[in-house]
Amino acid sequence: PFGVVLVLHDVTELRRLEVVRRDFVANVSHELRTPLTAIKGYAETLLGSAGDDRETARRFLTVIDRHSERLGRLVDDLLALSDLELGRTPMHMAEVAVGPAVDDVLQIFGDTAVRAGIRVLAQANADVPPILADGDRLRQVMINLVDNAIKYTPRGGQVVLRVRTAGPPRAGMVEVAVSDTGVGIPAQDLPRLTERFFRVDKARSRELGGTGLGLAIVKHIVQAHGGSLEITSALGQGTTVAAYFPVAPQSAAGGVERTA
Repeated sequence: PFGVVLVLHDVTELRRLEVVRRDFVANVSHELRTPLTAIKGYAETLLGSAGDDRETARRFLTVIDRHSERLGRLVDDLLALSDLELGRTPMHMAEVAVGPAVDDVLQIFGDTAVRAGIRVLAQANADVPPILADGDRLRQVMINLVDNAIKYTPRGGQVVLRVRTAGPPRAGMVEVAVSDTGVGIPAQDLPRLTERFFRVDKARSRELGGTGLGLAIVKHIVQAHGGSLEITSALGQGTTVAAYFPVAPQSAAGGVERTA
């Protein structure tokens, strides 16, 4: 008897990855072109008669300096994200007390919060155990999350950095969460928040100086620690980003080094 073999290939994930790659190329090209276009435009103007006026030249050079700084931040974040994804970022794992790290972060944002008219406070339970983490990377996660929360919270709002022992189904983990009373995020955009260069409000994000890579970097740092990231939000009510880190075992006191 004659038979037929029918083979079906599910290419849904492949197509999704193609879309992500295409969007990334388009987004990174746009992000690089915007400051480069501004720098080139102002530089060309300075080469003309406008450069003879000292006040005008100073004003244009200030704009060039600002865009150069933005371009530098973008390149730094791209390199950091690439190293994390390729496993080239060493993680100096050791037993880390979360309380002192929280105090450091609050001190960093003290002046920024006052200027923005936002109250930044911490809620850390006294019984939170030490976690197994790279202390510098833990602080980087907190700094990125608090910085994002402040940027998208209007004057008079509040940002809370909360640390507590996670319950089921995340037993054995410590929750480090940042909640704000900001503008919130539409439900359909939540799954894409950790994508590179994804922005809910593109114009506002660029105005605030973000590179669109902060949450992607946070996600990879948390994953390198064996943890996970969870984002919840409601429009007009605020957003909560929670990172979960493993509790340090007793044998971790001496510290180990691992690469992400």
